[in-house]
Amino acid sequence: MDYQIVRGITTKALIAIGVGIAAALVGFRYWIYHHPPFRLRGGEPGSATPADYGLPFEAITIASDGSRLAAWWVPAPPSHPSGKAVLICHGNRETLSGWAGPVAYLHGAGHAFLVFDYSGFGASTGRATPRRLGRDCRAAFAELRGWATAQTELYMLGYSLGTGVLLESLAREGPETAGTILVSPHADMRTLILHSRDNEVVPASAVRALAEAAGKGAVLREITGWSHGDFFRRPDSAYWDVVPEFIG
Repeated sequence: MDYQIVRGITTKALIAIGVGIAAALVGFRYWIYHHPPFRLRGGEPGSATPADYGLPFEAITIASDGSRLAAWWVPAPPSHPSGKAVLICHGNRETLSGWAGPVAYLHGAGHAFLVFDYSGFGASTGRATPRRLGRDCRAAFAELRGWATAQTELYMLGYSLGTGVLLESLAREGPETAGTILVSPHADMRTLILHSRDNEVVPASAVRALAEAAGKGAVLREITGWSHGDFFRRPDSAYWDVVPEFIG
């Protein structure tokens, strides 16, 4: 990951910022992968697709270290393409079908999307393990590069468990992205962190600590009145409009 060093910041300040970000990422990765508050479990394949919302899409399969991952490629609307594409890493006990609504909502901003199921989730083959989920994410990002044009800006969005998967992938391989989006997470890179104060699974204090450690590159957006699962179950402007605003 390339870090732009702002002139005037002292060496000690840079070290402190770097240590803070590293500690947050390493601590978060250790917690989510070695002491998760849940068991990795994917739901059964659902019937909802982007077509239910009037969107064209391609149902594709991604090869990932012996697994075959079910995925969707949703191209940008031809009438107003933004030149940006987003990889979505969803949460635990979720599948592609649960993300048809949020993708349809965000698609209106002109972005393309690639959504995939981890190994052992939905129609994907294989068994879900922490290491395999990270490999799945990297395989999906490589697939996103293949569908996008060379001029397309690539973003990664992680939700709940997917934020740990996303950070693990960035830490291990560092795919070049224009920005990352962490939604309900359990940088000299732009990072948007979304969270509800009423999230019953992830405490607001932990998310604020992560945002503080990430430094000036992180933008924290907090709302009230939304539970942990409400974000994808009922996509709404009160919460999701900040995503296309961040991408631009």
